[in-house]
Amino acid sequence: MEYLVVTLQTPQKNDIWVKIAKMASDMGCHIRQAQGQKLAGEVGLTMLITGNWNTIVKLETALKRLNKDPNLLLNMKRSKPIENEIQLLPYFVEVMALDQIGMLFHICNFFTKEHISVENLQLESYTSTSTNAPMFSLKASLGIPSLTNIGDLRERFILFCEDLNIDGVIEPEKR
Repeated sequence: MEYLVVTLQTPQKNDIWVKIAKMASDMGCHIRQAQGQKLAGEVGLTMLITGNWNTIVKLETALKRLNKDPNLLLNMKRSKPIENEIQLLPYFVEVMALDQIGMLFHICNFFTKEHISVENLQLESYTSTSTNAPMFSLKASLGIPSLTNIGDLRERFILFCEDLNIDGVIEPEKR
């Protein structure tokens, strides 16, 4: 099985979801994961597409033709499945704070130093309706190495949050 990661950016009005899904289907490929989001006047999309060697090559060729559209920024990269030597525990983190430059860096740096994998991340800056304060909200799925002492990690995270004057919580992921 071959893995192809496709990322793209295009104006909101574009029907790119339909085009890519149809192409993948027509070529005999399977979209395993997809995530899209409106960002200002653009749509950002990331997909993991699988298929055999022949179908992936056909899809890459079709996507290269689609990439000639000047309103479309498209990137493709072959990938491989992750082979973790260490089992990762699924956890979820949520952080709320006043929006300040560098917040994402500080949070991701904490997880990197702790050898924690950020699996999925959503970040939003907004203005509070009740106080008009600029706010920062981060939600992320994490992969915590199974040998990690969760109690110690939570304590370090609480101290980290206190140092930055942010509210944060790490909990087991519930599915």
